[in-house]
Amino acid sequence: MNTHTTTITGKCPHGCPDVYEATFETERLIPVEVIQSAITCYTLAPVYQEELTRKLADCLRCRVTLKGSHGGFITTTTEGTP
Repeated sequence: MNTHTTTITGKCPHGCPDVYEATFETERLIPVEVIQSAITCYTLAPVYQEELTRKLADCLRCRVTLKGSHGGFITTTTEGTP
């Protein structure tokens, strides 16, 4: 099992910036450059955390967990399988 972690900065559709601690779990090789390209692609426009998690998991075919805070809530979302 390979686990990659990074910080993602995005923008909520309601206009505020969001910061997520991201974990990518996979049983195969995914170059970190590929992960970074997907993050860049899916954070160009404002996006909800849940939608971003799903898009990254579908694109990279791995388990993605994003943990972030918004409006006083800490939210953790997980999508996909390793």
